[in-house]
Formats: sequence, structure tokens, C-alpha cells
Amino acid sequence: MSNFSKRTQFFLIFLILFLFNFILLNNLFSKEIKKQIVMHGGYTFETYDGQKNSAVYLSIFNNSVNDVVIKSVSTNVANISEFHKTYYKNNIVSMKKLDFLTLKSEDVLYLQPGNTHIMLMGLKKKLVDQESFELIFSLENEETITTTIKILNKSLNKKNINHHHSDF
Repeated sequence: MSNFSKRTQFFLIFLILFLFNFILLNNLFSKEIKKQIVMHGGYTFETYDGQKNSAVYLSIFNNSVNDVVIKSVSTNVANISEFHKTYYKNNIVSMKKLDFLTLKSEDVLYLQPGNTHIMLMGLKKKLVDQESFELIFSLENEETITTTIKILNKSLNKKNINHHHSDF
């Protein structure tokens, strides 16, 4: 009977240590993902009086060995924040909402004019040159990443003359 007890004790100790390590590593991995995502160079352009929409551009670096899914984006300067992709067909430009963004492992995703970007719709205030605001990205693993978006002078937006996002 004592031999059975020793085996049982050994098994229970092993199981407890295994579960403890699993929980510890899971928490470290979760935090590690957030640390390995780098948001860089976020910007938008100042808006006109009454302008309801704007686009945001930035680079997102995934330095982890795993793909990462960004479920959503939010900000306090707009009612709606969405990922969009621009498409060109027969000289017609259209945009399509993306439900999420996938960051491939050890890759960079460039959110830029004429391609994938973030649409801010229902702006709550005028975006003023030299000011900034925060965007909050929600990851699939329930973590969030906050980055600062710089507002640039609209004269720097060369496409601004012929390119307007329709008002919301």
C-alpha cells in the first residue's frame, strides 16, 4: 500500500508542477505577444470644419514567431473605427471593410494610402494639425495595444485635392 501511495504522491506532485508551469508559461506567452507587436509612424491629416471621416495610416511590426490577429480598433475621436482595404477596378476606386487584420509572423503590415488603412467615421471633433490621439487595438487573445496617432497638416496630403472619403 505504501508503494501505491508514493506513486500517487509522485503523480500528484508532477501534475501540480505541470499545471503550474503551464499556467505560468501561458501568462508569459500572452504578455510576450503584446511586447512583440510594434506600432510605428501612425498618422492622419487634419480635417476641415464639418468633415466626418478620416483615414489613419501606420506600420505594424510582428516580431513574434506566431501569426497575430487584430480583432478591432477603437478611438475616442470617432464613433466608428474600422479596417478597410482599397480596391481598384476599371478606374473605379472602392473600399471594403475588413473584419480583422492578420499579422503574419515576423512580418510587417503597412497601413497606407491606396491600400489597407483604418477608417474613422463619425468624427467627434475636428482633427487639428500637431495634435494627437490614441488608437486601441484589440487582439484575438484579448490583449490590447494602444498607440499614438499624430495629426499632420492637410497640405502634406497631396491626394487631398482629388481624394475624399464620403461623409458618414
